[in-house]
Amino acid sequence: MNGLEEFIVVFIMVLSRNLTDSEEIIQPNIIGHDGVNYEDVIIGKSKTLFCTAVTIHSNTTDAISLYWLMTNPSETNFIEIDGVQEILTWNISEGKKYMTSELQFELVKDQHMENNYTCVLQSVLAKRNRTFILRKKDNNTDIPKHAFTTGMIIATVSSIVFVSIGAACFMFRIQIVLLYRSLTGKDDTLSANELLYTRCYFLFPNLLSMAGLNPFKVLFGD
Repeated sequence: MNGLEEFIVVFIMVLSRNLTDSEEIIQPNIIGHDGVNYEDVIIGKSKTLFCTAVTIHSNTTDAISLYWLMTNPSETNFIEIDGVQEILTWNISEGKKYMTSELQFELVKDQHMENNYTCVLQSVLAKRNRTFILRKKDNNTDIPKHAFTTGMIIATVSSIVFVSIGAACFMFRIQIVLLYRSLTGKDDTLSANELLYTRCYFLFPNLLSMAGLNPFKVLFGD
């Protein structure tokens, strides 16, 4: 092998290595794990699917497109769905250029659950895609443990307070009645026996009744 042939071989090796390195650097790709991605959704609620691609050199992004395809397993053609919107955004961070495509559902419906949603990254170097499938989530969420505990404490304390207030009102209602009569000047002709009967009857009616006794006869006789 003469000098010219050696030069040609070295030139081809260097060129091939540079092209390989360049392809590895600028080749765009979709961020995330490959395969089917399942997204939990609630019927009647909004939902957004995110698909993000990354590339190194910004001068190659003009030849890159990121979009969504919506398909139904029972049909061969692509479909269009009402209430679904695509939004594409760009972002540059640490020398890398990111492009994100959002698929926004205003309100998730039952018909949306029947379709597959594929994010497609198209470029002159490669084509990548990622499929998303919606999975229905139960709308009846469990009550958090701390919320349940707090509610039980509040209910218990409230019950104790109400019972205490009721007991206090029962114990002191005679005094309230007597105070009212004293202030209004009513029933001033009550005798001592009648006052005693009134006090005892209001304080112990349940006890006397449960014993089968007439409160008036017990206090004042026949």
